[in-house]
Parts: sequence; structure tokens; C-alpha cells
Amino acid sequence: MKKFALVIDCGASSVRAAAVDERGRIIQVEARPNAAVRQSPGSAWLVWDIEDIWKKMLLCASALVCRAGGERFAALALTSFSDDGAPFDRNGKMLYPVISWQCARTAAIAESIGKRIDPRLLFQITGEQPLHQHALFRLLWLREHEPRVMERMRRYLMFPGIINRRLTGETVNDPTTADSMMLMDIRARAYSPRLTGLCGLDESHFPPLIAPGTVIGALLPGVARAIGLKHSLPVIAAGHDTQFAVYGSGCVPGGACLSSGTWEIIFTRSTRPLTSAAAQRGGIKNECDAEPGMYNSGTQWIGGGVLEWLRARLGRKNPAALLRECTRLSPGCGGIAALPSLIPGPGSPAAADGSVLG
Repeated sequence: MKKFALVIDCGASSVRAAAVDERGRIIQVEARPNAAVRQSPGSAWLVWDIEDIWKKMLLCASALVCRAGGERFAALALTSFSDDGAPFDRNGKMLYPVISWQCARTAAIAESIGKRIDPRLLFQITGEQPLHQHALFRLLWLREHEPRVMERMRRYLMFPGIINRRLTGETVNDPTTADSMMLMDIRARAYSPRLTGLCGLDESHFPPLIAPGTVIGALLPGVARAIGLKHSLPVIAAGHDTQFAVYGSGCVPGGACLSSGTWEIIFTRSTRPLTSAAAQRGGIKNECDAEPGMYNSGTQWIGGGVLEWLRARLGRKNPAALLRECTRLSPGCGGIAALPSLIPGPGSPAAADGSVLG
């Protein structure tokens, strides 16, 4: 009997569970829609509803197990978006909602980070551009606006770490999502004591980094029962969905991979990150590849997120029809650009509530 891996993927627009065979082929998929929610009625702040996402994960996984047969699954792994995380107290209670990367509350802190740390040093160590969604800016924001949360914080978990803790009871982060914290030395694949010190943060608040492909622990019995399994599974560390898209594409060192989803991201795989002054000026970002010793260097812009935003504004229910209309337009669309209510990247002219330019 062929065995499958149960892969759960939490994206910005959908939560999915897939049965993947030993050759990496996707055999079956179950999906539910996903979206960030307002932190409170009327608020512009956006967060992820962890309880709702967890429920959707269990529903997708249980439907998949029911269709494929629980005895066929040999392991479980989770991928998700990067950037987002949350603080936890000593008892494992989440102290503040998971702020979505779509929320611009930390934009002013990101823009002023050069007053705290030399931007050149920050880029050389982390390989990241100072975008508002990085955990460093979330932590500085919490210190300013929610000091009691920071006083009680004992661990800061990135999004896969939050879900993996529910799956296994273990508290870990992984380098493919922790690299987006802007607190990690990308070459060492470890937290940077220099940066945590400069920012007044305690390195002990960040859990161990476990390499992709490593067993985190066993699936908790209650979770196994909830998804219809009669036995536990080893839960394998994965991480940032984009890094696993690059790795899973078969992209060789020196090659490039274009990942199209909510974001349009192009990365090259290389044995060293691009951290020159020219790379910094050009908006290049670097992330840890799924394979130790490799790096992904490139740039990104909102991709499918623009289409979703535009479709909602036009009231179109059929995305395929909208795409057909797009194909009738000449490349460049005569200079018109639609930008969603997100901050897509360095130098973006997007307004906070979205804009149509040109």
C-alpha cells in the first residue's frame, strides 16, 4: 500500500490539506476559504482568527483522511505564510492576537527603524528589507502599545510554531519563517544576539529553531482522533510556503523560481545571500532555503491579492471571467495599475485603503 504525507497549508486566502505521495505528487486536496479579520468591529487592524483557522484545518484534514483512508498516512507537515506570530506566557497562553501581514499598524515603526539600528547593518545580518510586517516591528509596537503583554511574554512563536504546538505540544520555530523576524542572522541560521541586544529584546523569548525535515514530535492523541486517525503520526518541521514552493519546484542552485499566489515572488537559489549595498537599494530580500546552506534571494510584489481586491471592488463573482477579460488588454494596461489595501514592498505608492493609479 502506497503511503501518503498529510500536508496542511495555511495561506492568506485558503486553508488546505493535501495527500502527497512518496514522489511528491498531490493525490487529493481539501480546502476551505481563509481571510484576515478585523481585530474589533470598525477597526482597521487585521488579525488571524486562530480558532477559526484551527477548525478549518481539522475539517480539511478529517475530510481527506475519510476519503483516502487513515491507514495510508505516514507523516504530517505544515506550511504557511511567513512574518506573522504571537507572544505566549509561561503557561502557553497566547497573550495577543496574531497580527496579519496585511495590517499596517507597524508601518511608522518600520519606516523609523534607521534611527535605532544602522539600516546597512540590519540588511547585512538579516538579508531582509524593513517591511512593516516583520516580527521585530510587531515586538517594538507591542512594547509601546501593550507593555503588559511584553512583560508577561515568555515565548514568541511564528505562525507554523503556533500550529505545531497545537499538533504536538512542542514549542519550536523554524528558520524559513524565523528569518522574516528581522532578528535572525541569515548566514548562521540562528537568532542574532547583536540585533536582539540592540532592540532591547531577550533572546530567550525565542524558541529553538528546528530544521525542515526534522521530526518535531508525535501528533497528540486528541488531534489524531479529531481528524479520524486511529494512530499517531510524526509531525515533520516544514515552514514558509514560498520556500517550499521554491524547493518543491525542483529549482537547482543558480536557477530561478516564480511563485504565483497572493504574492508574486521570484527567487534564485544560491549558496550565499545577496547583501551588497546594490542589492539593498534594489529591494532584494533574502530568505533561508528549505535546505541548510542554501538561500533564496529575490523580490516580491502583490500578485493574486491584486486580482482578489479588484474582483471584490468590481463585484465580479467569477474570477475566470475576469482573467479572460484581462487577456484582452495589452501588456502594461496602458499604464493603469491597481494596488490593494496592502503595502506590497519597498517604495510602494499604495494608499492604505487601496488605489488605482495611472
